[in-house]
Amino acid sequence: LCPVIADSTGFQLLSEHALPALLGGAAIPEQQSDGLPGLFLPLQPDLTTLRLVNPELFFDPQRAALYSNLIRQGARGIGWLLYDFLPWLTPQDFAPGSARLGMHYLRALRDIPQIAHISEQTRNDYERRIMRGRGRSGPVIPLGGDGLAIPRQEFTPARRRYVALGTIEPRKNVAAILEAFAQ
Repeated sequence: LCPVIADSTGFQLLSEHALPALLGGAAIPEQQSDGLPGLFLPLQPDLTTLRLVNPELFFDPQRAALYSNLIRQGARGIGWLLYDFLPWLTPQDFAPGSARLGMHYLRALRDIPQIAHISEQTRNDYERRIMRGRGRSGPVIPLGGDGLAIPRQEFTPARRRYVALGTIEPRKNVAAILEAFAQ
């Protein structure tokens, strides 16, 4: 497993010094002995053996183009983990224009040969609403609240602890959770 980042020149391989430095346990080297920057190395992949997994939603047109270009050049070992399609399917919950800003992601997604989903709902949305029957089915890998082996959270007056997973944003009803426990 080799972590990479995407920048304007392509994908860069993180050097062996990167993870300890990024986690705060080591100094960031200014230069390696070969003169390359201390954290990143150019990635020159063999497209026949390349296995590249994107585990996040992003809105960067250059990054989307990098993935599509690799596939056009013959890479078939590229996979994405799909979280949701909320900016496109519920645009009222996001800043105006959010869906338009992410169209590069959806266009590149059409090219991705291997996909996985975090829920059955995400897979259904992908197959029916995003790809409209032209997509590839992929496995569901439960993450977040679906992946925890805890019982459904119930609110009672005697309860003093709770678990709430998700981002802090209005559509997640964080205010309602806090108000319920404040009472």
